[in-house]
Amino acid sequence: MDPHPVHLTEPDLKSAEVLFKLKNGATKVVRIGDKAIKYGIGVSQREADTMAFVRNHTSIPVPRVYDFYCDEKGHGYIVMDYVEGQNLENRWKHLDGPSKAKIAEQLRRYMEEMRSIPPPSPIYIGGVNHTQADDMRNGHALGGPFASETDFNHWLISRLLPHIRGRTLVMPYLEEQLAAQTAQKRHAIVFTHADFHPRNIMVKGDKVVGWLDWEVAGWFPSHWEFIKAMQPLAKTDWLDYLVVILEEYEDEYILDSVLGMYLQRF
Repeated sequence: MDPHPVHLTEPDLKSAEVLFKLKNGATKVVRIGDKAIKYGIGVSQREADTMAFVRNHTSIPVPRVYDFYCDEKGHGYIVMDYVEGQNLENRWKHLDGPSKAKIAEQLRRYMEEMRSIPPPSPIYIGGVNHTQADDMRNGHALGGPFASETDFNHWLISRLLPHIRGRTLVMPYLEEQLAAQTAQKRHAIVFTHADFHPRNIMVKGDKVVGWLDWEVAGWFPSHWEFIKAMQPLAKTDWLDYLVVILEEYEDEYILDSVLGMYLQRF
């Protein structure tokens, strides 16, 4: 991060151009000159550190972070470069086939580069700087870091425990299937964005110029990126290109969808 901190006043933020706002208003991204500021509840040092980490270890166009700080209410602020361009989600329907293929190929190369960043230890599932793993279904659930995929899977299932007492078929089924999957596949642990979606990609024409929203990134089993990228998908041909960018993990996606279905019910 920049050694010269950039702190902004309340009038600065109120008069700034709003680039993005959650429906509940908990998080906003605004523009002030050549800087973008992401701030609100849940905006964390972890995300700022992850952005700097990925920028330093890859050629992925992650915005440069200048500062992170918290206000007296505990709201976090990330001050970063503003990325000129268009959100790929909005731009996608206006692109022709060759332009979509060119963007997909760039993203495939960036994804390959990111997934080659080694974890801090051979089996490590968690975030940068030994922060916890984050599963953002039904809010942000934090756990770990984990020293095995088995421990990670047990944590995923354990989130259901308070809700399924007496429903004895659910827990054993998920545990059995995840254990079999882990034994059979032996997934590599790779660096993962974990929210790979066109809304988080910025383009100019057919060139990728920005990759945003790193709050849940970290090292995860190799299928995690694919199953998270599938949740949710708009009804476009993006899926045709997603399977060019990422290796498919169909069995893992189906099993995780069962878990997700139960988590959404409680």
